[in-house]
Amino acid sequence: MSDPAVSRPTFIMGSGRCGSTLALRLLACHPGLAWMSHYTAYLPGIRHWSRLARVHDLPGMGLLLAKPRSRLIPQPTENYRLVRWATDGVFTIPRALTPQDVTDKAAQRMRYLVHQHLKGQGKSRFVMKFTGFPRVAYLNEIFPDALFIHVVRDGRAVASSLVRAPFWRGEASWGWGEMGEEFRKEYLDAGKNELILAAISWKMLMRHLVAACKHIPSGRFLQMRYDKLITNPLGRMREIAEFCQLPSSDLFERRVTACPLISDDKKWRKLLTSEEQRQLEHSLRPVLETYGFED
Repeated sequence: MSDPAVSRPTFIMGSGRCGSTLALRLLACHPGLAWMSHYTAYLPGIRHWSRLARVHDLPGMGLLLAKPRSRLIPQPTENYRLVRWATDGVFTIPRALTPQDVTDKAAQRMRYLVHQHLKGQGKSRFVMKFTGFPRVAYLNEIFPDALFIHVVRDGRAVASSLVRAPFWRGEASWGWGEMGEEFRKEYLDAGKNELILAAISWKMLMRHLVAACKHIPSGRFLQMRYDKLITNPLGRMREIAEFCQLPSSDLFERRVTACPLISDDKKWRKLLTSEEQRQLEHSLRPVLETYGFED
């Protein structure tokens, strides 16, 4: 297995329930980017399955990236199955990853994985996304020129969305390691309130993500708020494309403009009782203020 050169891959990250999926879907509308789909989870033959994404290069078909309708059509996805294979499961272990976690085999496989998608889709650049614990230091060790985009969403919206997610099982869903005395006390004082548990998970992941991203040079790191993206998708995606050093593209802008977006960033106000909102405010206020979520 060769170790091909890969130029400036872009990694979108966030806490989960933060809008990173939308950010990936919109950025993947750029005709210069390759990405992983649910088809490329199959091994062997990554490049073979990756070629299916070329359907979006056909006239008129690219709008399906902005308006996904069927799983028969390749769509950008996280594809953890593939990165678990590449890293022998290290990529998804429940803690922040470090450069020391990188093995020569994993680095070679990850670069091979990206290169196969680039070749299969006939593109020069690559984008993927991940959520949860940061893998920034790990990926930066493998791709020293990588670009990182952190999608930040109001923690109140994240917590409200999380407790309604089909996979949410309260404390049984906790996968973030030791909670720590500070957070454990808050959780117990709240009577093991699941909404507060969701809020704590957001605070903890944000803390990890901030610590990981501070070591990335400013020219390779961009922080983007979900509410700004949802209210001005074209403007935000122009900024992101410029940050990624992607060529301007009328096709990209048409695809982004065609994407149907429904802003649910304030939905938590309708779904949560006044008391639940008060509890979230009390739990999250310092972190919310840090990111400008003050209303």
